[in-house]
Amino acid sequence: MTRITINPLPIELGLNEEQYKLVQRDLEEQGHTVRFQAPVIERSAPDVTQTLRAAYDVMLYLADFVDDRALHAIADVLILRLVSRRRRNQHRVAAIYGPDGRTVLLKVDLPNEEPADEE
Repeated sequence: MTRITINPLPIELGLNEEQYKLVQRDLEEQGHTVRFQAPVIERSAPDVTQTLRAAYDVMLYLADFVDDRALHAIADVLILRLVSRRRRNQHRVAAIYGPDGRTVLLKVDLPNEEPADEE
């Protein structure tokens, strides 16, 4: 599998810290090596890359390319674990970047509520 660096926005990590621990556990169970990058708080004018990345609530950086099955398995963990009841009225998006750190391989809409049980 691959090394994954998770970089959530400070508010995202602060409000959902327990969920991020579950994400780490689930991804490690899939065979990935996971680490968190400390959120960076910019105090100067952001460059273009920073501005584009600010559109995402969490960024995941893969050290290696993975096949589509593994990529979607990573996305499934995010959807399952990153339910935020505290940010209910905000559309939240994760971006999974490839090894170059610039190419978004997959955008993932994050849920704000638990999925309804199917009857």
